[in-house]
Amino acid sequence: MNIRRLLALAAGALLACGFAPLQWWPLAVICPAVLMWLWQGAKPREAACLGFWFNTGTFAAGTYWLYVSIHIFGEAPVYVAAFLMVALVAIMGLYHAALGYVVARWLPETGALRWLVAVPAAWLLMEWWRGWFLSGFSWLSLGYSQTDTWLARFAPVAGVYGISAVLLVCAGAITALVLGSLRTRIVAGVVFVVPWLAAAALGSVGLTPQAHRLPLRSSRARFPRIRNGWTRTSRPRSTCTNG
Repeated sequence: MNIRRLLALAAGALLACGFAPLQWWPLAVICPAVLMWLWQGAKPREAACLGFWFNTGTFAAGTYWLYVSIHIFGEAPVYVAAFLMVALVAIMGLYHAALGYVVARWLPETGALRWLVAVPAAWLLMEWWRGWFLSGFSWLSLGYSQTDTWLARFAPVAGVYGISAVLLVCAGAITALVLGSLRTRIVAGVVFVVPWLAAAALGSVGLTPQAHRLPLRSSRARFPRIRNGWTRTSRPRSTCTNG
């Protein structure tokens, strides 16, 4: 495995740290930007390999609990739990392998259109497809990493995939700032800043109705004291009649 694939694997594994419980949310922007940078200039086959190893790292680190669940709680043999875990990680890796191939084969080779529009849109489409196809596996969608940041304010109007889109555009902006021309870098800087300013502004806007406080009073019901069985006043009357 060459150094570029190792970097893709490491970046993918680090991306899992952007989610709970560590919640290192900046990694949800930085790690995709690393993969976009690695894809730059790569041939379709190499881009597919880079995408595969990136998602392999993400899901190997981010879904390790499945092995614990299957082997320890499900009491399945070690080889069964390991096989299912490896199979899942490999399938998830294939999604990004397909994405990498598409990025290198059909998308623009460089420029703002590639980094700010085409690659983020293709990534978002693949993330949505992964969460829908054959009932889907939407675990580790990028938007879930922002539950404690300003971007979470987009959730009521844009949903998790809307937040994922913002993160991917920001990742593309970082790539453009590194690789682009001066004009592209200016555009990328503006694109990067705008979503965060908009999210900060949403903090003063109530998107959901506030709950009304209801007065509560606690009371203790009075029940007849029972000693040695039913009392005469508390004994239930039978409603059954004979004849």
